[in-house]
Amino acid sequence: MTEELNAKWRELLAANRTWWWPGMLVQDGDRYTEESRYPRSVRVPDWRDPATLGCLLAMVAEAHGVSIDDVHVLRTLEGMWSVWIFRTDGSSYLLRVATHLPNRAEALIAALEAAP
Repeated sequence: MTEELNAKWRELLAANRTWWWPGMLVQDGDRYTEESRYPRSVRVPDWRDPATLGCLLAMVAEAHGVSIDDVHVLRTLEGMWSVWIFRTDGSSYLLRVATHLPNRAEALIAALEAAP
């Protein structure tokens, strides 16, 4: 799971569809800063870190052109994660990305992949 998620991250990064934000935790325990001196494509985020997940949520909102308040990430009792992206007026949803994958990060990455 982590290797596949890391590969998707690198693909999105190479395509300029995702990016590092200051405060994201790198898997080796460093926090990314604007002054970080390593190649951005070599390292991957720590997918369990709350700050990193918050950055991913904000990226999804930006990629879909909505407010962060219009992106909802839900987990069902069956363990399915869904990302719902609502229209800014709240009238209906623009996109629903559903996955049976086991964590929130994977659902957010899937929502980034689905961005126009």
